[in-house]
Amino acid sequence: MAKEAAEKACACDPASPDAQITLALVNLSNRNHAKALALAERAVSLAPSHAHVSAIASIVFVGCGKLNEAIGLVRKAIQHCPVYPVWYRTTSSRAYWAMLEPEKAESEARLTLELDPRMSYGYVVLAKSLVDQGRIDEAKQAAAAALEIDPDFSIRFWVDGMPYEDPALTDRQVQALLSAGLPD
Repeated sequence: MAKEAAEKACACDPASPDAQITLALVNLSNRNHAKALALAERAVSLAPSHAHVSAIASIVFVGCGKLNEAIGLVRKAIQHCPVYPVWYRTTSSRAYWAMLEPEKAESEARLTLELDPRMSYGYVVLAKSLVDQGRIDEAKQAAAAALEIDPDFSIRFWVDGMPYEDPALTDRQVQALLSAGLPD
């Protein structure tokens, strides 16, 4: 249903960056990474100063393995919207984690949690980064905090909602979250 609505919006106004980025996100969640990336790139080209389009495109870029570009898009979004939604930082944390830079991922996750200590996903990305640094006890504390906020959290739901094109990243993520004590 979401795909049909987004496709209809794109057909009605092919120059709408909002319609393009919405369809990009739908394609990402359906694991059509190539189409998602092309739509995200188009949306950004249509509205290079649109903070929310850049931020959502960064989610697509992370899923498609365009990690440096994703971080650049988050920075651009923050520049264009200095009072930004907290999830912007979560996206850059995910990118740094995927780039095997757990210290930077941790820093971004902690910034997320400074902005909103009730952001369960901030604790999830913090847990992944701490596992990668071998700090398992701290990772388990972060996982417990995430579960306190979101008792229904599951790794499968997380993976399905934020799919990586590279199956090795998905496997690494699942293992890190299991090591932190999050439920499958």
